[in-house]
Amino acid sequence: MRTFLLSLFLILSYSVQATDTLLVSLYNSQRIKNLIVKPTTGAYEVKIGGQWEPLPNGSPLYFIAKTGGFSLTDELENFGLQTEVQLRPTSPTARLLLAPIEPKKGERLYANSFTLRWKNNAIEILNKIPLDTYVASVVESEAGGKENLEYYKVQAVICRTFALSNLNKHKKEGFNLCD
Repeated sequence: MRTFLLSLFLILSYSVQATDTLLVSLYNSQRIKNLIVKPTTGAYEVKIGGQWEPLPNGSPLYFIAKTGGFSLTDELENFGLQTEVQLRPTSPTARLLLAPIEPKKGERLYANSFTLRWKNNAIEILNKIPLDTYVASVVESEAGGKENLEYYKVQAVICRTFALSNLNKHKKEGFNLCD
């Protein structure tokens, strides 16, 4: 048992130094063809064609997968066919609502930075998230809010161990983990 705990400690200590952020593929098992992305609190900047522009709170972006890229529009402008778009928060409280329209999936609220890429005639959504934030988010979504503190501690260790031991699982696909 002592050897196991020492090994686990060394793996976790080394891995945290090797990476402090993860790229997590969202809606990974789905082929998202049509998506709405909308800031709900705070503001984001969007990078389209190499240029960062402000995306005001509440201003939605519409993504529609097509041959050769995805069509990107907001309520006023058509940005044409794109193959990659990045979004980054401009405040720590900034959150984005992701609402897949095709296929229809439940809306989800996320924080941190995003890259949306055209891949195989669909929209790939990558969330760049600190490891500790990832662990806290997974624990919250899987464990709920009515357990005792020790349960959450164990859940956090399990989640973190899983994340660190699977960092390269999707390396060939260009991200670390999937939701």
